[in-house]
Amino acid sequence: MPTLLIYNLSHVVHLLVGAAWVGVALSCDYLTWTFERADDRVERLKSVRRLLVRVEMPIATITPIVGIVLAAMRPHYFREGWLHTKLTAVVVLLLFTAFAAVRNRRLLEAATVGDTVRVGKSWHGYLAMRMVGWVAFAIIFVAVVFRPVG
Repeated sequence: MPTLLIYNLSHVVHLLVGAAWVGVALSCDYLTWTFERADDRVERLKSVRRLLVRVEMPIATITPIVGIVLAAMRPHYFREGWLHTKLTAVVVLLLFTAFAAVRNRRLLEAATVGDTVRVGKSWHGYLAMRMVGWVAFAIIFVAVVFRPVG
C-alpha cells in the first residue's frame, strides 16, 4: 500500500506542476503577444525573460522527471503507444520551450537597442516556437485523456 500512496502523491504533484507549466507558458505568451502596447516594452520583455528562465524552465524540468518516475512505477506503460506519443511530445515541447527562451533573449536584445526589424523577426520567431509548443501540449493532453484504460 505505501507504493500506491507514493504513486498517487507523485501523480498529484505531476498534474499540479504540469498545470503550473501551462499557466506560466500562457502568461509568458500573453505578455509577449501584447508587449508592443506596454508603456515600457523592454521592462515587459525582461519580466517575460525572468518568468521563462526562473519559473518555466525549472517547471519544465521537474514535470517530465516526475512523469518518468510515475511511468517507472508502472513498467507496463512503456509497452503502450500513448506513453511513447506523450514522451515524444514532451521532448518536442522541451526543445521548443528552450528555443523560445533563445528567441526571447534575442527579442529583448533587439528591443533594448531599438532595432525594429530584429524585434519583428524575433517576436514572430518566439511566437512560432511557442505555437509548436502548444501543439505538443495538446498532443500530451490527448494522449493522456484518450489512452486505453486497462
